[in-house]
Amino acid sequence: MGGDAADADVLNQMRADGIDLSLPRELRYYLYVPTQADANALAAAVSGGGRQVGVEPAALGSDWLVLVTESTVVDLATLAARREEFTRAVQAYGGEYYGWEAAAVP
Repeated sequence: MGGDAADADVLNQMRADGIDLSLPRELRYYLYVPTQADANALAAAVSGGGRQVGVEPAALGSDWLVLVTESTVVDLATLAARREEFTRAVQAYGGEYYGWEAAAVP
């Protein structure tokens, strides 16, 4: 998912579905890079701050997934900050920040 408009649409839909966005919930961010070595280095670069970071082969293609999970309140400011952070981080490894998803329940 990309950009503030898309993020706002998702948050509005979550509210319409009755999800209380004031409560922390699990957010998962998807970062893809070309090699396992890149994925391991990227995982080290984005870990910390209570995040869980995993590395695994991507479901499709030859890329590697760095899956970052954190528990936080989901709002536009947080999503924009993570998008900026992760986009900058993956660029150093020739990768792509693919987006996020939130757990429906906290």
